[in-house]
Amino acid sequence: MIFSSPCFGFWGIWHYSQCLSWFTVMIDYFGLAMETRPVRSRPNPSKDTIRTKTIWTVIGAAIVAFGVFVVLILREPAPIPGLQLYGRQLRGHHNNTTTIETGVLPPVGGVHHNTWQNCGIYEESIEPENAIHSMEHGAVWITYQPDLPPAQLELLQDRVRGEPYLLLSPFPGQRSPVVLTAWAVQLEVESVDDERVELFIRRYRLGPTTPERGNACGSGGVGNPIP
Repeated sequence: MIFSSPCFGFWGIWHYSQCLSWFTVMIDYFGLAMETRPVRSRPNPSKDTIRTKTIWTVIGAAIVAFGVFVVLILREPAPIPGLQLYGRQLRGHHNNTTTIETGVLPPVGGVHHNTWQNCGIYEESIEPENAIHSMEHGAVWITYQPDLPPAQLELLQDRVRGEPYLLLSPFPGQRSPVVLTAWAVQLEVESVDDERVELFIRRYRLGPTTPERGNACGSGGVGNPIP
């Protein structure tokens, strides 16, 4: 075979210089072609796309959080064992000379005196008609048998002292050692250590049954609670 490439002459004779020049030209050509050929790259998402995804992610998280919040708010709390619910109570004020007959438990509502009992600690019994007015404003009235052991009484006083919308007093003739009363609800317990005492205070002080939630109780009424 007769070669006619630049590396061989007409008769196939090797020409080193011509062959080297030919290879140099070819390398330069293909190298340039590779350099000028466009390089494919992965498409990058635009800033608008990223921003849109971020916004929808935030919106989705907010919707989930709101749903959890609504469920927690609307969920009915577990009932307190032994709690007595008395339903709708009469309301209204009469002159401060009228008295209400009471039995073995404090009243949970009803028509009452024009003035409320200033919330706090009392060592003597108070007028139920004034205490009812305090409960109408959101107070929890804690009553105890006059012969309650001193250690138990001290615990009650420590719990009430300095706290708003708590009223503490003895209640002669009461059938249970301690009774907690708010508007239309009541709980009897045998001991101050009963965990339901705190549950009742948390749930019914300024609670859902209060007719005039947040009205005055700390001052402006009758009575001088002890420090």
